[in-house]
Amino acid sequence: MVIDRARESALAKENYKFFDVNRDDIIAGHIGEYVLIRDCAVAGYFKDRESAYGPLAHTHAEPGSYLIQECVTEEDEIIDIGCHIPVPAFEVDWK
Repeated sequence: MVIDRARESALAKENYKFFDVNRDDIIAGHIGEYVLIRDCAVAGYFKDRESAYGPLAHTHAEPGSYLIQECVTEEDEIIDIGCHIPVPAFEVDWK
């Protein structure tokens, strides 16, 4: 199996861009919950990050094809970029 990291990265950026552009509508009534976004569409809301993985368990979802995002305002968003040092979202160029 060949892993296409460029494709994974492109998919992840598209899902985050969908969230960011539609953030106000997506988080309305769901502050503090987690949203599962698959292929640039809301797939569901969950009380915690772990619960959001449930629908993905048997789908063999391609890395990058989904995003689990906390429903917070842009000002309150923290992005964990995998280095275990949370970075405020405004310091990461996702666009």
